[in-house]
This record gives sequence, C-alpha cells and structure tokens, in this order.
Amino acid sequence: MMSKILLNKNITSFSSHKIYAFIKEFSVEDLSYLNERELEIWNDKKRLLRNGNNWVIGRVTAKYSIAQCLDINPEEMKNLYIQNSSNGAPYFSDKRMNNLVFSISHCSEVGFSCSSTIHLSIGCDIEKIRKRHPKFQSYYLSVSEENQWIKEVVGEDRNTILTIAWSCKEACFKCLSSIKEEFTETINDIKIYPFSERVYDFKFVYRNKEGYGYWEKYKNFIISIAVLL
Repeated sequence: MMSKILLNKNITSFSSHKIYAFIKEFSVEDLSYLNERELEIWNDKKRLLRNGNNWVIGRVTAKYSIAQCLDINPEEMKNLYIQNSSNGAPYFSDKRMNNLVFSISHCSEVGFSCSSTIHLSIGCDIEKIRKRHPKFQSYYLSVSEENQWIKEVVGEDRNTILTIAWSCKEACFKCLSSIKEEFTETINDIKIYPFSERVYDFKFVYRNKEGYGYWEKYKNFIISIAVLL
C-alpha cells in the first residue's frame, strides 16, 4: 500500500515503493537539460507555442525522476531522449530501459513526473485547483464516486475535492493507457474511491484490473500518482 509522500522542496519520493517523483516550476535553465534533438524540436516547434514551457518542464522533471530511479548522474540527464508515441505517450527507444515505466504531467508551467522499475504501469497528473463547469464532474465521476469523495475528504471545499478526484482519475487513465493492451474506454469507465482510513490514498478498478494511488496538495495544485497491481 502506498504511504504518504512528503514534499521536500522540489523532490518527492515513494522510496519504500521504488517510485520516484519530481515536481518543479519552469525556469530558463531547464533548457540546458534538453538534448540536441529536443532542442531542435523546441526551437522549430515548441518555443513560440502557448504551452511550450510546459513541454520543457515536463521532460525535465521526467529526467530528474528517471535519474533518481536508475541512479543516473545528474550531469548525464541531458543524454536522455524522451520520445512520444502517436497517442502522445512518452517512451524511450533504448532497450536498456525496458523495465522502466514513467509518466509526465504539467500545468501552468509546473512539471510533475514519476518513474519506477518494479511496477507494471504508472501514471501521474497535476491539476490547478479551480472552479469548473457545474456539469463537468459528470464527465469523469459517477454519482456514487462523487458522494464518496465528498464524504471522505473533509476540510476541503467542493472545488478542491472535485479537482482531487479529477487528477486521480487522470493519473489512473494514463496508467491504464500505457499498458500493452489497448485501453479504448472512456475515463468514466474507471472507478476510483478514497480509503476512509487513509484519505490521501485511493484505489481504482477497471474491468478485471485494479490499482492504488496517492494524491497530495502542492501550492494551489493537486498532484497524484497511480500504479497498476
């Protein structure tokens, strides 16, 4: 079962579960961690885009978490080349990393990534806490899920609780989408429920698959991680 992660400045770690996570806000110095090919993509396609800085910081936090996971020297992180499949999922073509699973998320120029070598699949997400359309939660939550989250997560306002549930559901969706079996259902087909005795932990089920996850606040964001059992 996942234990509570403790934020230590920019670094988080599920060390007892061999899950390594890193969170960081964008700075121009992050460009120094892009390799030659990534810099070409940045200069040719991403630099002038509204979300270009998100693309950079997502990759950089992924490299930090992977460096921690694989015990790579920080000076060598630049050599890591993260590619994207047709559906946008990040991957490495290097066969030496076959046992590595990782996930990238970003929001408002804050990157959050996680990696592991012992889990079948992993997903992470970061969402800014804000008010959304009143009907938005029906897109990703059933009535029973919504009621349980509101019941179990005490001391938080409704907008924060719904953001927590949305982030956790997104992390689960990424986790399931990254496995070899194609995940073709909607996000509403994944069911997530918080544990009453450990409010920061949650479980999720989809057909014959199940997993666990964890969420936490970071400033005015919600971060979450999900792993498949």
